[in-house]
Amino acid sequence: MHFKLLFIVLSLFCIANCTGPKNISNINLSYLYEEGSLIHPEFQAYHISSIKSRLFIKLKSNEFLHTKELNEKNFSAKIKIKIEVLNSYESSEIIDSSSIFIKHFGSNEDIESIIESIDFSAAMNGRYLLRISISDTKRRLNANFYKSLNKYNKYESNNFHVSKTAKGATIFNDFINSNEPIGIKYEYENTDTLYIKEYKRKLGFASPPFSLSPIKKNYQNPDTSYFILKKSLESFQYTATNFGLYHFTTKRDTIDGLTLFNFTKNFPEISNISEMIEPLRYITTKEEFQELKGSLDKKLAMDNFWISLGKDPSISKTLIKRYYRRVEKSNKVFSAEIEGWRTDRGLLYIVLGPPKAIYRTNDTETWIYGDDQNIEPLNFTFVKHKNKFTNSDYKLIRKPIYKNIWMTATSSWRQGRVFNAK
Repeated sequence: MHFKLLFIVLSLFCIANCTGPKNISNINLSYLYEEGSLIHPEFQAYHISSIKSRLFIKLKSNEFLHTKELNEKNFSAKIKIKIEVLNSYESSEIIDSSSIFIKHFGSNEDIESIIESIDFSAAMNGRYLLRISISDTKRRLNANFYKSLNKYNKYESNNFHVSKTAKGATIFNDFINSNEPIGIKYEYENTDTLYIKEYKRKLGFASPPFSLSPIKKNYQNPDTSYFILKKSLESFQYTATNFGLYHFTTKRDTIDGLTLFNFTKNFPEISNISEMIEPLRYITTKEEFQELKGSLDKKLAMDNFWISLGKDPSISKTLIKRYYRRVEKSNKVFSAEIEGWRTDRGLLYIVLGPPKAIYRTNDTETWIYGDDQNIEPLNFTFVKHKNKFTNSDYKLIRKPIYKNIWMTATSSWRQGRVFNAK
């Protein structure tokens, strides 16, 4: 009897404690898009070989606590970075893991870039998910970040390493600027030719979430094609001169390759009045928007527009600050083959605000708003589309039921109130 009871107790303990880690697809990841996030890392992956890859990490020094330790004269921060390689958001099996520890000397007011890299195992012909844990050990703060990674063949984007020629520093996104020289390294094959297809910048806006308009087609044929030769042993040297998309391949007939985007002068920041007017399309009527675009004094027209909403200068300043903060955040995290604010995710983020909950699978992202006394729970699902230019092309599944929340949100902005459906 005692042995039987002991067996039952041990079995229950095992069930409660041996079920393994929770799949990421069941974890709320809304903190990744929060406007007030404490840590803002940037990542770039590079496949070194068919079995090894490298993750470059960029941190801001002033986001970590610097204090003096015993018997030390200078302030320092302690940071731990751990990466785990998984198959997908739906899997909890860890394929490989690696960690590094960083001790950074400086003050809490310094704004410096901390750049490190970690190598990890990832075999060819695979699709992976990196879970990147960043810990500020002195502040006892830890946050997890995620990066999807394809490694199906030797021609895909992460087989190229892009850096700024002037400083040799890794570029941590897919954005480049006109007349800024870059270096493109490709080591899988001994080739001295890089083929380039150039596409003019595509404009347009995401349609409202209740609109059942068809999915817009991707870029089709390039506007121009050419090639460059390697001038050094290390990398190809290139300078973009036009706004648009630049698709690089090492073989003329290969679809997979590296795509870099030259959207606007200081992207992802908004740097001029015209760039401020464009995102207003989401909360203006067609007539208002055309009037803003056609105004001879665009700054005055835009100022008058915001003043007409806020009715008070201080309220209008708050509206402007919050609206364009969301625009720039969308550019940073949602950009695909178009600017982030033009995408479906950017559309909802700007007008409705950050969602209360976000759940991801390898091919979908679901946003949840509401569940309080004012707003009923509302789900928005974005489906990841295959796109040779980007790994971030998500399209919203549109539904007529979204019209009420959309009208409520746009009306709120037009009545001088920042809307947040969360």
